[in-house]
Amino acid sequence: MSAREYFKEDTDDWHPHANRLKTFFLLVGMSAMIVAVGAVFGRTALIFATLFAVGMNVYMYYNSDKLHCGPCTRNRFPSYRRR
Repeated sequence: MSAREYFKEDTDDWHPHANRLKTFFLLVGMSAMIVAVGAVFGRTALIFATLFAVGMNVYMYYNSDKLHCGPCTRNRFPSYRRR
């Protein structure tokens, strides 16, 4: 099974672990970007960027259950319009 078929949302056989896998790759990608930007500015910035990325991931891991996210409905956001 290819990655494109695995992440296809239109199918009924959507695997529940796919969201975790996508979240993992998103966090890894964002952390890599932060570290890459730090590497551009030298060794000290690289160390700070790495610590920031690790700290951000640890914070989100322990506090992700406290996020109050919900669907974007017309009642909640009346100024939102589809284009």
